[in-house]
Amino acid sequence: MLNLYKKRGETPLQRITRFRTEKPEFAKEILSYAGRLDPLAEGVLPVLVGEEENKNRKEFLHSDKEYEVDILLGVETDTGDVMGLVQKIAEVSKSITEKIIDSLGKCIGKFAQEYPTYSSVSISRKNRKSTHPVLPKEVEIYTIDFLGKVQYSATDLLRFVSESVQSVSGDFRQGKIMKVWEEILDGKDTFVFPVLKIKVSCSSGVYMRLLASRIASVCAIPALVLTIKRTKAGNMSIEQSM
Repeated sequence: MLNLYKKRGETPLQRITRFRTEKPEFAKEILSYAGRLDPLAEGVLPVLVGEEENKNRKEFLHSDKEYEVDILLGVETDTGDVMGLVQKIAEVSKSITEKIIDSLGKCIGKFAQEYPTYSSVSISRKNRKSTHPVLPKEVEIYTIDFLGKVQYSATDLLRFVSESVQSVSGDFRQGKIMKVWEEILDGKDTFVFPVLKIKVSCSSGVYMRLLASRIASVCAIPALVLTIKRTKAGNMSIEQSM
């Protein structure tokens, strides 16, 4: 079992390919990651080595996780992160921001979670043209710690989005995404976008992209994840990753 650090902007498969290049002795080994990370997420990526270890892949997929997440209030996309087409935008007052912070504890506990439209499960089923319904999965949030907040201007946000989108290789609608972001933020010079920094401890299967909208739903405002860093997966921690 390897504890690899996946960089922001690369896919899990790209991280494995980079590892094979860095460590030629693993060139012919069977390698598979246990637990996906979105292209714009970074952090701990457990990778199973060899045929025997890969037989136990499903067992490791059910391990608990820990994340550090930045949640942007005031914008919603079709993916739940900045790598998506903007659907809604709204100004968020200081009082609404504080109310959301005070309500973080309401998201702790077990709940039935739907799969997001842009997820490995949903896309795989679409490619197979499956017509069977996907049942919600019961997941659990153990703790949510508030780490602080910052603010982004429209200019700073557009710059961050541009850098993020350009960091991802492959076909992820980058041109269309940037066009919509540029259009939606044009003329929003007076807007101030709050960003909440939190640490989340949870069961396997929790989508941080969905948690962001769930947290903001207390005030019925749009939200998305700005950054995701997985700091723990099972007994693997980010300090020990390579």
